[in-house]
Amino acid sequence: MDEKKGLDLGSTYRNEKSCKEFLVAIAEITRLAIEDKVKSAKFITIMSDGSTDVSATEQEIIYLHFAVDGKTHCNFLGLVQCDKPDANGIYDAIMQAVKLPGIPKEEMMKKIVGFAGDGAAVNTGKKAGVIALMRERISGDILMVQCMAHRVELAFKEAMKQASLFIKVYVLLDALYKLYRIPKQAAGLKAAFSTTNISKIWPVRVGGTRWVSHTHTALQNMLRGYRAIVLHLSQVATTRTASGMQAKAKGLLKTLRSKDAMTFAHLLSDILAVLSKLSKTLQQREVCTYHVHEALKATMTSINKFKDRAGPEQRKLQQGDCNSFEGQTLTGVDHSSGQIE
Repeated sequence: MDEKKGLDLGSTYRNEKSCKEFLVAIAEITRLAIEDKVKSAKFITIMSDGSTDVSATEQEIIYLHFAVDGKTHCNFLGLVQCDKPDANGIYDAIMQAVKLPGIPKEEMMKKIVGFAGDGAAVNTGKKAGVIALMRERISGDILMVQCMAHRVELAFKEAMKQASLFIKVYVLLDALYKLYRIPKQAAGLKAAFSTTNISKIWPVRVGGTRWVSHTHTALQNMLRGYRAIVLHLSQVATTRTASGMQAKAKGLLKTLRSKDAMTFAHLLSDILAVLSKLSKTLQQREVCTYHVHEALKATMTSINKFKDRAGPEQRKLQQGDCNSFEGQTLTGVDHSSGQIE
């Protein structure tokens, strides 16, 4: 980096050992700066989340959230290995991370007023969760705040359990992603993109760690690349193969030309666009309660409007007669309207 800036580094420090020494020094300066800010804070909230490294070892990521003179701060404190991925293991990892040399333990414990984590039982358990251990060992007044973005994900998943068409669309997206991971099929789709003059928009994995945004991206890519996907699948469906690919292509085409599936896919894309915006707002480092409240109100208003008024994606489908999409005739009966509630 320094060389790209045009700095002359010489040859003395151009080795791994020196690089490590520099990193340790930078880390120590950063830690001291965080300590100074924490000393001035009256209250702090601990935020943590679990992760696994390449060796499948459980790691806990810990942040401190606090305010000084009306300005909020969110600082990364450490990535600590858990002996066990249970409540005691996570609690011990958190306590190891918040052990700042320049602040006495008793003073640090008095500052802790909140704990934020995801909705897993290991965190939220009232009797044996991390929050229960904090209330028992630190203070009974510590508040638990579940990750709001995670709650949005869980709420959406729960709501979609009541929508049978969601399963139909989800299975379609997952099947397209898996199909086009096969090199031969990917090459065929690439040729279809060229034929239809559509930019290459590949089917991507549905779900994933950020479920709302990943599902939205998968939907958008399917709708944008619809003509090319249908063209390629039509070619596969008319070509006899011993691998069963012909039958699979026919099944996917049937769903892609299904009126209720495509109508619901457009509605779902509109809903996910609103939820993705909410999720990004909730993930901002300096978001406050007021902004959360306003974002939730705006989200609920937008989603409720879809009951009576079509969203941007739905309007694209309605520009025709709702019986076709991208030149393809949609068949069957539209059952999507009954699942909007």
